[in-house]
Amino acid sequence: MTGVRHRDNVLVLLLDEDPDLAVVRGALRGAQDTSVRVVAPTRSGPLHWYATNEDEAHAEADDLAAEAERAITPVADAEGAAGERDPVLAVEDALSEFHADRILVVGEEDAAMDASLHRFGLPVEHLGETAPGGAFKETGRAIMSGRSRTTPYVVFAGAMLVLGTVVALLLLLAALILWV
Repeated sequence: MTGVRHRDNVLVLLLDEDPDLAVVRGALRGAQDTSVRVVAPTRSGPLHWYATNEDEAHAEADDLAAEAERAITPVADAEGAAGERDPVLAVEDALSEFHADRILVVGEEDAAMDASLHRFGLPVEHLGETAPGGAFKETGRAIMSGRSRTTPYVVFAGAMLVLGTVVALLLLLAALILWV
């Protein structure tokens, strides 16, 4: 009787800016016939995200994914790429192209993100510290990534707050000029 060898497909999510790639190699070592897809979420601030100016951050994430790919290649077939700013969306995009058997999270993660990753129906393993998280953090991540129905309202309210502050400062300046 001959056994059919199953290829182990692992999706590696790099949350750290400077991950310990030796730990990643160690977690993958010993597995037979392993294929790895590395995803490095783009790291950019809210202003860059709103202005859709993420080119530099995307290039940095690509470099991180390529570095991880080179580090993992001695123990497994690996390919890597930058992903969306939101780690959950980055995983979702990667899973649309790569059939993973498990997800390996490298870096600090939180409970809200962990719950979001479990919706893909895959085992999630963690290499790194676990930080407390919750619904508030997941709501913030959903709003910033555009997954929430409240995103347009939050953007509008933020813009109105900024405009209101500018108008108040201009009125204050005008009052000071008239007073002097």
